[in-house]
Amino acid sequence: MATNNKTDFVIGGGLQLGGYITSIAGATPSNGQLLIGDATNGRFSVGSISTSNGVTVTQNAGSIALGTNATSANAVSTLVARDASGNFTAGAITATSFIGSAAQLTGLTSSQVTTALGFTPAGGNSTITISGDATGSGTTAIALTLANSGVTAGTYSAITVNAKGIVTTGGAIGSAVVTTALGYTPANIASPTFTGVPAVPTATAGTNTTQIASTAFVTAAVTASAGVATFNTRSGAVVLTSADVTGVGGALLASPAFTGNPTAPTQAQFDSSTKLATTAFVGAAGMQFNSAIELNSNQTLSNTQIGGAIQWYGASGGILTLPTSASVPAGRTFYIFNQGSGSLTIALAGGSDFLWAGIVNYTTLTLIKGDSIFLMSRGTTEYDVIGGTAANKYSARQLVNTIVDDGVSALQVNGIATATTPTAGDNTTKVATTAFVTSAITAAATGVASFNTRTGAVTLTSSDVTTALTYTPVNPTALASYATLASPALTGTPTTPTASVGTNSTQLASTAFVASAIQTNLNVPLVASNVTLTAIQYGSSLLTFTGALTANITVTFPTQGQWTLYNATSGAFTITVSNGTGANIVVTQGATIEVISNSTAGMLSSSSMALTATAGTNTTQTATTAFVATAITAAKYYDVTGGAAGNITSNQVLTLHIAARTLSFPASFTGSQGYAVTAPTASSTFTVAVNGTTVGTIVFAAGSHTSTFTTSSGAFTVTPGQYMTVTAPASVDTTLATVAFTLLSLAT
Repeated sequence: MATNNKTDFVIGGGLQLGGYITSIAGATPSNGQLLIGDATNGRFSVGSISTSNGVTVTQNAGSIALGTNATSANAVSTLVARDASGNFTAGAITATSFIGSAAQLTGLTSSQVTTALGFTPAGGNSTITISGDATGSGTTAIALTLANSGVTAGTYSAITVNAKGIVTTGGAIGSAVVTTALGYTPANIASPTFTGVPAVPTATAGTNTTQIASTAFVTAAVTASAGVATFNTRSGAVVLTSADVTGVGGALLASPAFTGNPTAPTQAQFDSSTKLATTAFVGAAGMQFNSAIELNSNQTLSNTQIGGAIQWYGASGGILTLPTSASVPAGRTFYIFNQGSGSLTIALAGGSDFLWAGIVNYTTLTLIKGDSIFLMSRGTTEYDVIGGTAANKYSARQLVNTIVDDGVSALQVNGIATATTPTAGDNTTKVATTAFVTSAITAAATGVASFNTRTGAVTLTSSDVTTALTYTPVNPTALASYATLASPALTGTPTTPTASVGTNSTQLASTAFVASAIQTNLNVPLVASNVTLTAIQYGSSLLTFTGALTANITVTFPTQGQWTLYNATSGAFTITVSNGTGANIVVTQGATIEVISNSTAGMLSSSSMALTATAGTNTTQTATTAFVATAITAAKYYDVTGGAAGNITSNQVLTLHIAARTLSFPASFTGSQGYAVTAPTASSTFTVAVNGTTVGTIVFAAGSHTSTFTTSSGAFTVTPGQYMTVTAPASVDTTLATVAFTLLSLAT
């Protein structure tokens, strides 16, 4: 105990002091002095100590004799000795109580108290914090908050509780819990499956409801019944036969013969098994047109369009790409017809795929307006051309008005074929027209030199007739040799009078009449009014329209027949041929065209002919195949190609071509083609230059896979040694990718 003031205290049961006393009544104790309580009030005061055979304590008039030496040890029945500084060095001093104020008891520090307690005691109204399953804090009162157990709030039929009473899980009562609680597994109310020997109450006799029948109920019901006397007129131990089933309209599993409108589930589109095929399956499998599909934008066809009739009706040309043949099961078909305003290209998605037309392979097919094509997949890398109006032009041989192929001739015609009439006197392998033959016969018939070796005034004799007939005529009296009026069976070469042109009755037709009907040309005069052909007019297969037109004219034909028409009229008006149904055809002035009339499709064009223009003609005159062949022979097409795969970069050079011959490019690069696999989102213009000078552009419009072309000053020529470049724009659309183009020219 340490203090700077006098401290009053009474030692009752012992006092434990943790420090030392530094002064008493203002006096500092000296070495060896001891505090002594006096007899008056028990207060401590300093006394003197002297030693001899023990310790003698003198206090005023009295003295105390101690039997042991003072010690620094905290031992029982010993005095506490001071150290050299006059401080107590023993351990704790204990006492039952102290007398005096708390302020007089000084010297204990907070650290000494904490050390003595072994912890830091809490102060008055200290904040207490609680954590764990419950949390909260406070001084005089604490509001506890329970921690979440992890179970979502709700109502549960089954829960799990921990040792503290907290719900840790919640859920529905499982079947195992119910089974354990019942001591058995209950049956499901929906379609129960009982085991063992389940029992039910026996229903009252005659009950006819959904109540379960016990064996007792059934036995009683059977006993009460009179039984079946006969079955299908049979008695005794009757066995059900197939006749019993079919007799009541049932079908057998083996070779059933259905009637009415039997139905069945429709199988997957390309199922190839013994399952029943419905009409819906047949349609989806491509064995008939299962839908009408209308398209007007470039796209790749899919397997969902197999079996449909695909119509192209775009305002301009387009591209339809077939899926890879390997992805289309063998035998499945695409039918495509072009009713748009431009040419339709049929392309292939597979890099190794090809289109087989009988002898020649193709990678693309072109359908002009009115063309159709029927394609069948081989399921590998091949599509076969199996029909359509465009099939003929891609086959190795052309059949006209015939289905019989001689296997040799490139062109096989059945019916009337026309050709240019050779010059009179020509004696080559050229085709001789009827006009050429007639002219040759007329020129040869200059007179009769002799008749049956006789000259002069010759008279016909019976021998002349017999010789000419090669047989002797029968005497008219031999009636048995004559034919009957009813169904005569004529032999030899019977003849008949030749009917007038246009006759349409039961009169016998001679070969001359037929030849005239086929070969005779009739003029049909036209001016301003529509015309319906007469029997005489449509009886001729060759019709020429004549006259100076003052209005557009429609000429109506029968709904059946085939004609060759020539428009020899003048005037800035049109002639339209029609049969009142289906399509009509416009016959342009100066053109020759073959038409077929069909009661459903209307007027169909089978071929077109025109006069061959002079070589080098460059007008709107119709160009015949002969004109084109001559032009091709005089000049050869030369393609300048270019392109790049992937995304296009700024100012990328896609073509660098050095001319080795003179190349003539038409205005606006007519006939040239450009295609982008991925169309741009904004218009992209490529520059075409010759020796660095711009001569034209290639433009891909926003969203367009195909390009348009322009030239700076119409047609132009590139001479040997000059170079051409095609350069991408400085600001490239990032969507545009994989571009290819071909610039068409004539090389001389």
